Amino acid sequence: MTRFFLLLLFALALCQTSVAQDLSGLGDVIDAPVVLSALEAGTAQPGKRAALVAESQAVALPYTGVALHGYSADRDLAGWIQYDEPIIGWTDWQPLYIVFSATDGFFMAAHRADVRRRGTPFRLRFDLNETASFDVMSAGTFDATLDGRDHPHSHHKAPAPDDGTGWTLPLRSGQAIIPPFLNTRASWNAAPFQNGNPVPLAVPDYEFITFHHAAGFSASTLAQGKAQVKAIQDFHQNGRGWSDIGYQFVVDKIGNVYQGRPFLDGSTRLDQVPRLARGAHAGGANTGNIGVCLLGCYHPPEGSRCEDEISPAALDSLVTLFAFLSESYRVPETNIFGHRDFGSTSCPGDNNYQLLGNIRELTATLKQTGNARLARVEFIAAADADGVVQLNWSVLEDNGVAGWYVERTQRDSTTVLLSTNDVAASTATDGQLQRTGEVTYQLSAIDATGRRQRVAITTLDLDQPTQSVIAQAFPNPTSARTTVRYYLATEGIVRVNVYDALGREVMGVADGFQDAGAWHVFDLDTTTLSSGVYIYRVEVEGFSGITFSGSQTLVVNR
Repeated sequence: MTRFFLLLLFALALCQTSVAQDLSGLGDVIDAPVVLSALEAGTAQPGKRAALVAESQAVALPYTGVALHGYSADRDLAGWIQYDEPIIGWTDWQPLYIVFSATDGFFMAAHRADVRRRGTPFRLRFDLNETASFDVMSAGTFDATLDGRDHPHSHHKAPAPDDGTGWTLPLRSGQAIIPPFLNTRASWNAAPFQNGNPVPLAVPDYEFITFHHAAGFSASTLAQGKAQVKAIQDFHQNGRGWSDIGYQFVVDKIGNVYQGRPFLDGSTRLDQVPRLARGAHAGGANTGNIGVCLLGCYHPPEGSRCEDEISPAALDSLVTLFAFLSESYRVPETNIFGHRDFGSTSCPGDNNYQLLGNIRELTATLKQTGNARLARVEFIAAADADGVVQLNWSVLEDNGVAGWYVERTQRDSTTVLLSTNDVAASTATDGQLQRTGEVTYQLSAIDATGRRQRVAITTLDLDQPTQSVIAQAFPNPTSARTTVRYYLATEGIVRVNVYDALGREVMGVADGFQDAGAWHVFDLDTTTLSSGVYIYRVEVEGFSGITFSGSQTLVVNR
Protein backbone atom coordinates (compact mmCIF):
# COMPACT_ATOMS: atom_id res chain seq x y z
CA MET A 1 0.00 0.00 0.00
CA THR A 2 2.82 2.36 0.83
CA ARG A 3 4.53 1.58 -2.45
CA PHE A 4 1.32 2.25 -4.38
CA PHE A 5 1.00 5.61 -2.61
CA LEU A 6 4.56 6.51 -3.54
CA LEU A 7 3.92 5.61 -7.15
CA LEU A 8 0.78 7.74 -7.16
CA LEU A 9 2.69 10.67 -5.62
CA PHE A 10 5.37 10.23 -8.23
CA ALA A 11 2.80 10.19 -11.02
CA LEU A 12 1.17 13.38 -9.73
CA ALA A 13 4.51 15.13 -9.53
CA LEU A 14 5.41 14.08 -13.06
CA CYS A 15 2.06 15.18 -14.46
CA GLN A 16 2.61 18.54 -12.81
CA THR A 17 5.79 18.90 -14.86
CA SER A 18 3.74 19.49 -17.99
CA VAL A 19 2.25 22.58 -16.32
CA ALA A 20 5.14 24.04 -14.36
CA GLN A 21 7.66 22.80 -16.94
CA ASP A 22 10.94 23.88 -15.43
CA LEU A 23 12.34 25.83 -12.52
CA SER A 24 15.53 27.82 -12.58
CA GLY A 25 17.70 25.31 -10.77
CA LEU A 26 17.21 23.37 -13.98
CA GLY A 27 15.16 25.85 -15.93
CA ASP A 28 18.42 27.74 -16.31
CA VAL A 29 19.99 24.65 -17.78
CA ILE A 30 17.19 22.83 -19.62
CA ASP A 31 16.88 23.41 -23.34
CA ALA A 32 13.60 21.55 -23.85
CA PRO A 33 11.16 20.70 -21.01
CA VAL A 34 9.55 17.27 -21.32
CA VAL A 35 6.47 15.56 -19.88
CA LEU A 36 6.94 12.31 -17.94
CA SER A 37 4.41 9.58 -17.34
CA ALA A 38 4.73 7.10 -14.48
CA LEU A 39 5.01 3.40 -15.28
CA GLU A 40 4.58 0.44 -12.98
CA ALA A 41 6.85 0.31 -9.99
CA GLY A 42 10.03 -1.64 -10.60
CA THR A 43 11.43 -4.40 -8.44
CA ALA A 44 12.38 -3.14 -5.01
CA GLN A 45 15.96 -3.58 -3.92
CA PRO A 46 16.68 -5.62 -0.74
CA GLY A 47 15.55 -3.72 2.33
CA LYS A 48 13.03 -0.91 2.34
CA ARG A 49 13.72 0.52 -1.12
CA ALA A 50 11.05 1.43 -3.66
CA ALA A 51 11.75 1.53 -7.40
CA LEU A 52 9.84 4.27 -9.26
CA VAL A 53 9.94 4.36 -13.07
CA ALA A 54 8.72 7.02 -15.53
CA GLU A 55 8.91 7.44 -19.31
CA SER A 56 9.12 10.63 -21.38
CA GLN A 57 7.35 11.44 -24.59
CA ALA A 58 9.42 11.32 -27.76
CA VAL A 59 11.84 14.25 -27.70
CA ALA A 60 11.64 16.32 -30.88
CA LEU A 61 14.81 18.41 -30.50
CA PRO A 62 18.31 16.94 -30.69
CA TYR A 63 19.70 16.17 -27.24
CA THR A 64 22.76 14.66 -25.65
CA GLY A 65 21.50 14.52 -22.08
CA VAL A 66 18.66 14.76 -19.59
CA ALA A 67 18.43 16.94 -16.47
CA LEU A 68 15.83 17.15 -13.73
CA HIS A 69 15.16 18.87 -10.45
CA GLY A 70 13.27 17.62 -7.43
CA TYR A 71 13.05 16.97 -3.73
CA SER A 72 13.78 13.77 -1.82
CA ALA A 73 13.74 13.23 1.93
CA ASP A 74 16.00 10.24 1.26
CA ARG A 75 19.51 11.57 0.62
CA ASP A 76 20.58 8.04 -0.36
CA LEU A 77 18.46 8.48 -3.48
CA ALA A 78 19.84 6.64 -6.51
CA GLY A 79 18.73 7.14 -10.11
CA TRP A 80 19.23 5.65 -13.55
CA ILE A 81 18.26 6.38 -17.15
CA GLN A 82 17.81 4.32 -20.30
CA TYR A 83 17.17 5.43 -23.89
CA ASP A 84 15.00 3.88 -26.59
CA GLU A 85 17.36 3.36 -29.51
CA PRO A 86 16.11 2.71 -33.05
CA ILE A 87 16.39 -0.94 -34.04
CA ILE A 88 18.11 -2.16 -30.84
CA GLY A 89 15.42 -0.93 -28.41
CA TRP A 90 15.97 0.11 -24.80
CA THR A 91 19.57 0.50 -23.64
CA ASP A 92 20.92 -0.76 -20.33
CA TRP A 93 20.25 1.39 -17.25
CA GLN A 94 22.93 4.07 -16.81
CA PRO A 95 23.44 5.99 -13.53
CA LEU A 96 22.27 9.58 -13.10
CA TYR A 97 24.65 12.15 -11.62
CA ILE A 98 22.84 13.49 -8.53
CA VAL A 99 23.83 16.57 -6.51
CA PHE A 100 21.98 17.37 -3.26
CA SER A 101 21.56 20.77 -1.66
CA ALA A 102 23.91 21.35 1.26
CA THR A 103 21.00 22.23 3.56
CA ASP A 104 17.90 20.22 2.61
CA GLY A 105 16.43 17.61 0.28
CA PHE A 106 16.50 19.57 -2.98
CA PHE A 107 18.50 17.77 -5.64
CA MET A 108 19.58 18.08 -9.26
CA ALA A 109 20.22 15.04 -11.44
CA ALA A 110 21.53 14.61 -14.97
CA HIS A 111 22.95 12.22 -17.51
CA ARG A 112 24.90 13.19 -20.59
CA ALA A 113 26.11 11.04 -23.44
CA ASP A 114 28.55 11.27 -26.32
CA VAL A 115 25.83 10.82 -28.94
CA ARG A 116 23.09 13.17 -30.04
CA ARG A 117 19.59 11.65 -30.06
CA ARG A 118 16.39 12.91 -31.62
CA GLY A 119 12.82 11.69 -31.73
CA THR A 120 13.35 9.02 -29.07
CA PRO A 121 12.01 8.79 -25.52
CA PHE A 122 13.86 7.90 -22.34
CA ARG A 123 13.01 6.31 -19.00
CA LEU A 124 13.99 7.34 -15.49
CA ARG A 125 14.21 5.08 -12.46
CA PHE A 126 14.72 6.09 -8.83
CA ASP A 127 15.37 3.85 -5.85
CA LEU A 128 14.60 5.34 -2.45
CA ASN A 129 13.31 4.54 0.99
CA GLU A 130 9.63 3.66 0.57
CA THR A 131 8.63 5.91 3.49
CA ALA A 132 10.45 8.98 2.16
CA SER A 133 8.69 11.86 0.42
CA PHE A 134 9.79 12.34 -3.18
CA ASP A 135 8.90 14.90 -5.82
CA VAL A 136 10.10 15.61 -9.38
CA MET A 137 9.56 19.30 -10.06
CA SER A 138 10.92 19.57 -13.59
CA ALA A 139 12.66 17.52 -16.24
CA GLY A 140 14.05 18.26 -19.68
CA THR A 141 16.67 17.49 -22.27
CA PHE A 142 19.76 19.47 -23.16
CA ASP A 143 22.55 19.59 -25.70
CA ALA A 144 25.84 19.58 -23.81
CA THR A 145 27.66 20.98 -26.85
CA LEU A 146 25.90 24.34 -26.35
CA ASP A 147 27.79 25.37 -23.19
CA GLY A 148 27.29 29.12 -22.99
CA ARG A 149 26.49 29.53 -26.67
CA ASP A 150 23.27 30.82 -28.14
CA HIS A 151 20.99 28.34 -29.79
CA PRO A 152 20.87 28.43 -33.60
CA HIS A 153 17.31 29.80 -33.44
CA SER A 154 18.35 32.74 -31.23
CA HIS A 155 17.03 36.12 -32.33
CA HIS A 156 19.65 37.97 -30.28
CA LYS A 157 22.66 39.46 -31.98
CA ALA A 158 25.85 37.47 -32.15
CA PRO A 159 29.06 38.68 -30.48
CA ALA A 160 31.51 40.78 -32.42
CA PRO A 161 34.84 39.10 -33.29
CA ASP A 162 37.18 38.99 -30.31
CA ASP A 163 40.34 40.49 -31.78
CA GLY A 164 41.55 41.85 -28.43
CA THR A 165 40.74 45.46 -29.33
CA GLY A 166 37.01 45.57 -28.68
CA TRP A 167 37.05 46.18 -24.93
CA THR A 168 35.70 49.70 -24.38
CA LEU A 169 34.51 49.63 -20.76
CA PRO A 170 37.33 50.64 -18.41
CA LEU A 171 36.48 52.05 -14.99
CA ARG A 172 35.30 55.63 -15.45
CA SER A 173 36.13 58.46 -13.11
CA GLY A 174 33.19 59.69 -11.08
CA GLN A 175 31.51 56.28 -11.07
CA ALA A 176 28.67 56.44 -8.56
CA ILE A 177 28.20 52.79 -7.58
CA ILE A 178 30.56 50.82 -5.38
CA PRO A 179 29.84 47.10 -5.93
CA PRO A 180 28.94 44.80 -3.03
CA PHE A 181 31.71 42.70 -1.50
CA LEU A 182 32.41 39.75 -3.79
CA ASN A 183 33.21 36.30 -2.46
CA THR A 184 35.64 35.18 -5.13
CA ARG A 185 35.91 31.74 -6.69
CA ALA A 186 38.89 31.01 -4.47
CA SER A 187 36.79 31.69 -1.35
CA TRP A 188 34.26 28.97 -2.24
CA ASN A 189 36.94 26.61 -3.56
CA ALA A 190 35.79 26.62 -7.16
CA ALA A 191 36.97 23.85 -9.42
CA PRO A 192 39.06 25.01 -12.40
CA PHE A 193 37.41 26.06 -15.65
CA GLN A 194 37.21 23.04 -17.95
CA ASN A 195 37.45 22.54 -21.71
CA GLY A 196 39.79 25.33 -22.74
CA ASN A 197 39.53 28.98 -21.74
CA PRO A 198 36.54 31.27 -21.01
CA VAL A 199 35.29 33.34 -23.93
CA PRO A 200 34.13 36.98 -23.70
CA LEU A 201 30.55 37.60 -22.67
CA ALA A 202 30.33 40.29 -25.35
CA VAL A 203 32.73 42.39 -27.39
CA PRO A 204 32.07 45.21 -27.06
CA ASP A 205 28.37 45.37 -26.10
CA TYR A 206 26.45 44.10 -23.12
CA GLU A 207 22.67 43.91 -23.58
CA PHE A 208 20.88 42.30 -20.63
CA ILE A 209 20.99 41.41 -16.96
CA THR A 210 18.92 38.32 -16.18
CA PHE A 211 17.52 37.48 -12.75
CA HIS A 212 17.30 33.78 -11.79
CA HIS A 213 16.51 31.70 -8.74
CA ALA A 214 18.13 28.37 -7.92
CA ALA A 215 14.77 26.66 -7.24
CA GLY A 216 16.18 25.35 -3.98
CA PHE A 217 19.75 25.26 -2.64
CA SER A 218 18.97 27.98 -0.12
CA ALA A 219 21.62 29.44 2.21
CA SER A 220 21.27 31.48 5.39
CA THR A 221 24.97 31.67 6.31
CA LEU A 222 28.15 32.40 4.41
CA ALA A 223 29.38 28.83 4.91
CA GLN A 224 26.12 27.44 3.50
CA GLY A 225 26.28 29.85 0.57
CA LYS A 226 29.78 28.74 -0.37
CA ALA A 227 28.72 25.08 -0.15
CA GLN A 228 25.65 25.68 -2.33
CA VAL A 229 27.57 27.58 -5.05
CA LYS A 230 30.12 24.75 -5.05
CA ALA A 231 27.29 22.18 -5.39
CA ILE A 232 25.75 24.07 -8.34
CA GLN A 233 29.15 24.25 -10.06
CA ASP A 234 29.58 20.50 -9.46
CA PHE A 235 26.26 19.79 -11.16
CA HIS A 236 26.87 22.18 -14.05
CA GLN A 237 30.33 20.74 -14.75
CA ASN A 238 29.87 17.05 -13.97
CA GLY A 239 26.14 16.64 -14.52
CA ARG A 240 25.65 18.99 -17.43
CA GLY A 241 29.14 18.70 -18.87
CA TRP A 242 29.65 22.45 -18.96
CA SER A 243 32.94 24.23 -18.57
CA ASP A 244 31.86 25.92 -15.34
CA ILE A 245 28.94 27.21 -13.29
CA GLY A 246 26.43 28.86 -15.62
CA TYR A 247 25.92 32.20 -13.85
CA GLN A 248 28.26 35.18 -13.61
CA PHE A 249 27.07 36.00 -10.05
CA VAL A 250 25.14 34.27 -7.23
CA VAL A 251 23.46 35.90 -4.19
CA ASP A 252 22.28 34.16 -1.00
CA LYS A 253 19.33 34.98 1.28
CA ILE A 254 21.37 37.15 3.64
CA GLY A 255 22.91 39.22 0.85
CA ASN A 256 26.31 37.61 0.32
CA VAL A 257 27.45 37.87 -3.30
CA TYR A 258 29.55 35.15 -4.98
CA GLN A 259 31.56 35.16 -8.18
CA GLY A 260 30.30 32.59 -10.68
CA ARG A 261 32.20 32.18 -13.93
CA PRO A 262 35.78 33.49 -13.87
CA PHE A 263 36.71 36.94 -15.11
CA LEU A 264 38.73 36.88 -18.33
CA ASP A 265 41.56 38.53 -16.42
CA GLY A 266 41.74 36.65 -13.14
CA SER A 267 43.76 39.40 -11.47
CA THR A 268 41.01 42.02 -11.96
CA ARG A 269 38.73 42.99 -9.07
CA LEU A 270 35.03 43.57 -9.59
CA ASP A 271 35.35 47.30 -8.82
CA GLN A 272 37.82 47.53 -11.72
CA VAL A 273 35.04 46.49 -14.15
CA PRO A 274 36.55 43.24 -15.41
CA ARG A 275 35.75 41.61 -18.72
CA LEU A 276 33.14 38.95 -18.01
CA ALA A 277 33.10 35.43 -19.40
CA ARG A 278 30.07 34.23 -21.31
CA GLY A 279 27.86 32.06 -19.13
CA ALA A 280 25.22 29.39 -19.71
CA HIS A 281 22.03 30.52 -18.00
CA ALA A 282 19.54 31.72 -20.63
CA GLY A 283 19.27 29.28 -23.51
CA GLY A 284 19.25 31.20 -26.77
CA ALA A 285 20.32 34.49 -25.18
CA ASN A 286 23.64 34.03 -23.39
CA THR A 287 25.61 36.51 -25.50
CA GLY A 288 25.79 39.92 -23.85
CA ASN A 289 23.61 38.63 -21.00
CA ILE A 290 24.83 38.80 -17.37
CA GLY A 291 23.23 36.09 -15.23
CA VAL A 292 22.54 36.69 -11.52
CA CYS A 293 21.07 33.81 -9.50
CA LEU A 294 19.38 34.07 -6.09
CA LEU A 295 19.71 30.93 -3.95
CA GLY A 296 16.40 29.49 -2.76
CA CYS A 297 13.04 28.53 -4.29
CA TYR A 298 10.59 31.40 -4.92
CA HIS A 299 7.76 29.80 -6.88
CA PRO A 300 4.73 28.95 -4.66
CA PRO A 301 2.88 27.06 -7.42
CA GLU A 302 5.49 24.33 -6.95
CA GLY A 303 4.34 23.74 -3.36
CA SER A 304 5.32 24.51 0.19
CA ARG A 305 9.03 24.00 -0.50
CA CYS A 306 9.06 26.92 -2.95
CA GLU A 307 7.56 29.68 -0.83
CA ASP A 308 10.72 31.70 -0.15
CA GLU A 309 10.34 35.48 -0.23
CA ILE A 310 13.26 37.75 -0.93
CA SER A 311 14.79 39.18 2.25
CA PRO A 312 15.64 42.89 2.65
CA ALA A 313 19.35 42.00 2.80
CA ALA A 314 19.18 39.98 -0.42
CA LEU A 315 17.16 42.71 -2.17
CA ASP A 316 19.68 45.36 -1.10
CA SER A 317 22.59 43.31 -2.45
CA LEU A 318 20.77 42.52 -5.69
CA VAL A 319 19.86 46.16 -6.34
CA THR A 320 23.42 47.29 -5.56
CA LEU A 321 24.83 44.61 -7.86
CA PHE A 322 22.32 45.41 -10.62
CA ALA A 323 23.10 49.14 -10.33
CA PHE A 324 26.84 48.50 -10.53
CA LEU A 325 26.48 46.17 -13.52
CA SER A 326 24.05 48.56 -15.23
CA GLU A 327 26.34 51.55 -14.76
CA SER A 328 29.63 49.77 -15.42
CA TYR A 329 28.60 47.66 -18.42
CA ARG A 330 26.13 50.20 -19.81
CA VAL A 331 23.08 47.97 -19.61
CA PRO A 332 19.92 50.09 -19.12
CA GLU A 333 17.98 49.13 -16.00
CA THR A 334 15.00 48.61 -18.34
CA ASN A 335 16.93 45.60 -19.66
CA ILE A 336 16.89 43.79 -16.32
CA PHE A 337 14.71 40.76 -17.03
CA GLY A 338 13.61 37.52 -15.44
CA HIS A 339 14.73 34.25 -16.95
CA ARG A 340 11.15 33.50 -18.03
CA ASP A 341 11.35 36.50 -20.38
CA PHE A 342 13.74 34.45 -22.54
CA GLY A 343 11.97 31.09 -22.54
CA SER A 344 9.38 28.72 -21.14
CA THR A 345 10.34 28.58 -17.47
CA SER A 346 9.01 29.56 -14.05
CA CYS A 347 12.33 31.19 -13.17
CA PRO A 348 12.94 33.44 -11.23
CA GLY A 349 9.74 32.31 -9.48
CA ASP A 350 6.50 34.26 -9.11
CA ASN A 351 7.59 35.82 -5.80
CA ASN A 352 10.61 37.39 -7.48
CA TYR A 353 9.15 38.10 -10.90
CA GLN A 354 6.39 40.32 -9.51
CA LEU A 355 9.10 42.50 -7.91
CA LEU A 356 10.97 43.17 -11.17
CA GLY A 357 9.31 46.54 -11.78
CA ASN A 358 10.22 47.74 -8.30
CA ILE A 359 13.75 46.34 -8.67
CA ARG A 360 14.23 48.33 -11.89
CA GLU A 361 13.00 51.49 -10.13
CA LEU A 362 15.30 50.93 -7.14
CA THR A 363 18.21 50.30 -9.49
CA ALA A 364 17.54 53.52 -11.41
CA THR A 365 17.31 55.51 -8.17
CA LEU A 366 20.54 54.07 -6.82
CA LYS A 367 22.33 54.91 -10.06
CA GLN A 368 21.23 58.52 -9.57
CA THR A 369 22.11 58.80 -5.89
CA GLY A 370 25.13 56.52 -5.86
CA ASN A 371 26.40 54.59 -2.89
CA ALA A 372 29.89 56.12 -2.76
CA ARG A 373 29.34 58.07 0.46
CA LEU A 374 29.32 61.85 -0.07
CA ALA A 375 29.18 62.70 3.60
CA ARG A 376 28.70 61.38 7.10
CA VAL A 377 26.66 63.68 9.32
CA GLU A 378 24.98 63.98 12.68
CA PHE A 379 21.34 64.97 12.06
CA ILE A 380 18.99 66.18 14.84
CA ALA A 381 15.34 67.25 14.69
CA ALA A 382 13.41 68.78 17.57
CA ALA A 383 9.92 70.30 17.81
CA ASP A 384 8.95 73.19 20.10
CA ALA A 385 5.64 73.70 21.88
CA ASP A 386 4.28 75.51 18.81
CA GLY A 387 4.86 72.50 16.55
CA VAL A 388 7.77 74.15 14.71
CA VAL A 389 10.57 71.69 13.94
CA GLN A 390 14.18 72.80 14.00
CA LEU A 391 16.64 70.69 12.00
CA ASN A 392 20.38 70.81 12.66
CA TRP A 393 23.27 68.84 11.21
CA SER A 394 27.02 68.74 11.62
CA VAL A 395 29.42 67.23 9.08
CA LEU A 396 31.65 64.43 10.35
CA GLU A 397 33.04 63.41 6.95
CA ASP A 398 33.01 65.39 3.68
CA ASN A 399 33.75 63.61 0.39
CA GLY A 400 32.85 66.38 -2.01
CA VAL A 401 29.65 67.98 -0.75
CA ALA A 402 28.52 70.94 -2.87
CA GLY A 403 25.10 71.55 -1.34
CA TRP A 404 22.23 70.24 0.78
CA TYR A 405 18.67 69.04 0.23
CA VAL A 406 16.10 68.51 3.00
CA GLU A 407 12.72 66.77 2.61
CA ARG A 408 9.83 66.10 4.95
CA THR A 409 7.54 63.09 4.52
CA GLN A 410 4.26 62.70 6.38
CA ARG A 411 1.40 60.39 5.47
CA ASP A 412 2.78 59.63 1.97
CA SER A 413 3.19 63.33 1.20
CA THR A 414 6.73 64.66 0.60
CA THR A 415 7.71 68.34 0.73
CA VAL A 416 11.07 69.94 -0.06
CA LEU A 417 12.13 72.21 2.81
CA LEU A 418 15.58 73.24 1.60
CA SER A 419 17.66 73.04 -1.56
CA THR A 420 20.86 75.04 -1.42
CA ASN A 421 24.37 75.20 -2.86
CA ASP A 422 25.58 76.73 0.39
CA VAL A 423 28.01 74.08 1.64
CA ALA A 424 28.16 75.79 5.04
CA ALA A 425 24.38 75.46 5.61
CA SER A 426 23.66 73.45 8.75
CA THR A 427 20.07 74.28 9.75
CA ALA A 428 16.55 74.25 8.40
CA THR A 429 13.20 75.15 9.97
CA ASP A 430 9.88 73.46 9.30
CA GLY A 431 7.06 75.71 10.34
CA GLN A 432 4.58 74.47 7.75
CA LEU A 433 3.44 71.29 9.50
CA GLN A 434 -0.31 71.02 9.79
CA ARG A 435 -0.76 67.48 11.07
CA THR A 436 0.44 65.89 14.27
CA GLY A 437 1.78 62.34 14.50
CA GLU A 438 4.80 60.79 12.84
CA VAL A 439 6.91 62.87 10.47
CA THR A 440 10.17 61.88 8.76
CA TYR A 441 13.00 64.18 7.64
CA GLN A 442 15.65 63.23 5.10
CA LEU A 443 18.93 65.08 4.63
CA SER A 444 20.70 64.63 1.30
CA ALA A 445 24.11 65.84 0.18
CA ILE A 446 24.64 67.15 -3.36
CA ASP A 447 27.95 66.81 -5.23
CA ALA A 448 29.39 69.07 -7.93
CA THR A 449 27.66 67.07 -10.70
CA GLY A 450 24.24 67.48 -9.08
CA ARG A 451 24.10 63.89 -7.82
CA ARG A 452 21.96 63.80 -4.69
CA GLN A 453 22.50 61.17 -2.00
CA ARG A 454 20.60 60.69 1.24
CA VAL A 455 23.05 60.84 4.12
CA ALA A 456 20.74 60.94 7.15
CA ILE A 457 17.15 60.36 8.18
CA THR A 458 15.26 61.02 11.39
CA THR A 459 11.66 60.61 12.57
CA LEU A 460 9.61 62.59 15.08
CA ASP A 461 6.27 61.83 16.67
CA LEU A 462 4.58 65.19 17.15
CA ASP A 463 2.12 65.37 20.05
CA GLN A 464 -1.34 66.78 19.58
CA PRO A 465 -1.94 69.86 21.76
CA THR A 466 -4.71 69.51 24.33
CA GLN A 467 -6.03 73.02 23.71
CA SER A 468 -6.05 75.72 21.02
CA VAL A 469 -2.68 77.46 20.56
CA ILE A 470 -1.55 80.55 18.64
CA ALA A 471 2.18 80.36 17.91
CA GLN A 472 4.76 83.10 17.55
CA ALA A 473 5.15 84.21 13.94
CA PHE A 474 8.50 83.67 12.22
CA PRO A 475 10.54 85.46 11.23
CA ASN A 476 9.72 88.07 13.84
CA PRO A 477 10.76 90.89 13.46
CA THR A 478 10.08 90.83 9.71
CA SER A 479 10.45 93.21 6.82
CA ALA A 480 8.42 91.32 4.23
CA ARG A 481 6.63 88.00 4.78
CA THR A 482 6.15 86.01 7.96
CA THR A 483 4.46 82.70 8.82
CA VAL A 484 1.57 82.54 11.28
CA ARG A 485 0.54 79.22 12.87
CA TYR A 486 -2.28 78.24 15.21
CA TYR A 487 -3.77 74.97 16.43
CA LEU A 488 -7.53 74.51 16.85
CA ALA A 489 -8.83 72.18 19.54
CA THR A 490 -12.40 72.96 18.50
CA GLU A 491 -13.90 73.65 15.09
CA GLY A 492 -15.75 76.83 14.26
CA ILE A 493 -15.79 80.10 12.36
CA VAL A 494 -12.22 81.41 12.53
CA ARG A 495 -11.27 85.08 12.17
CA VAL A 496 -7.63 86.16 11.98
CA ASN A 497 -6.96 89.93 12.01
CA VAL A 498 -3.96 92.23 12.46
CA TYR A 499 -4.20 95.40 14.65
CA ASP A 500 -1.85 98.35 15.13
CA ALA A 501 -0.63 99.59 18.51
CA LEU A 502 -3.81 101.69 18.94
CA GLY A 503 -6.06 98.66 18.45
CA ARG A 504 -7.19 99.57 14.96
CA GLU A 505 -7.68 96.69 12.49
CA VAL A 506 -5.19 97.09 9.64
CA MET A 507 -5.52 93.71 7.93
CA GLY A 508 -8.04 90.88 7.70
CA VAL A 509 -6.37 87.52 7.11
CA ALA A 510 -9.04 84.83 7.48
CA ASP A 511 -12.79 84.58 8.07
CA GLY A 512 -14.44 81.17 7.61
CA PHE A 513 -15.03 77.70 8.96
CA GLN A 514 -11.99 75.62 9.87
CA ASP A 515 -11.63 72.07 11.22
CA ALA A 516 -10.24 71.15 14.63
CA GLY A 517 -7.36 68.80 15.38
CA ALA A 518 -4.78 70.37 13.05
CA TRP A 519 -2.29 73.20 12.79
CA HIS A 520 -3.33 75.96 10.40
CA VAL A 521 -0.57 77.84 8.61
CA PHE A 522 -0.59 80.92 6.41
CA ASP A 523 1.91 83.46 5.10
CA LEU A 524 1.37 87.09 6.12
CA ASP A 525 2.57 89.79 3.71
CA THR A 526 3.62 92.84 5.75
CA THR A 527 4.97 94.92 2.87
CA THR A 528 1.94 97.26 3.10
CA LEU A 529 2.55 97.94 6.79
CA SER A 530 4.81 100.66 8.12
CA SER A 531 7.43 100.00 10.79
CA GLY A 532 6.01 99.38 14.20
CA VAL A 533 4.51 96.94 16.65
CA TYR A 534 1.35 95.03 15.68
CA ILE A 535 -0.95 92.46 17.23
CA TYR A 536 -2.44 89.52 15.32
CA ARG A 537 -5.43 87.82 16.91
CA VAL A 538 -7.17 84.47 16.30
CA GLU A 539 -10.81 84.04 17.37
CA VAL A 540 -12.93 80.91 17.08
CA GLU A 541 -16.70 81.16 17.23
CA GLY A 542 -18.71 78.03 17.94
CA PHE A 543 -22.41 77.36 18.61
CA SER A 544 -22.10 78.73 22.14
CA GLY A 545 -20.12 81.84 21.19
CA ILE A 546 -16.38 82.57 21.25
CA THR A 547 -14.60 79.33 22.19
CA PHE A 548 -11.05 80.63 21.77
CA SER A 549 -9.29 83.97 21.48
CA GLY A 550 -5.52 84.41 21.42
CA SER A 551 -3.00 86.95 20.17
CA GLN A 552 0.72 87.46 19.56
CA THR A 553 2.93 90.50 18.91
CA LEU A 554 4.53 91.13 15.52
CA VAL A 555 7.32 93.65 14.86
CA VAL A 556 7.73 95.10 11.37
CA ASN A 557 11.01 96.80 10.42
CA ARG A 558 11.51 98.96 7.35
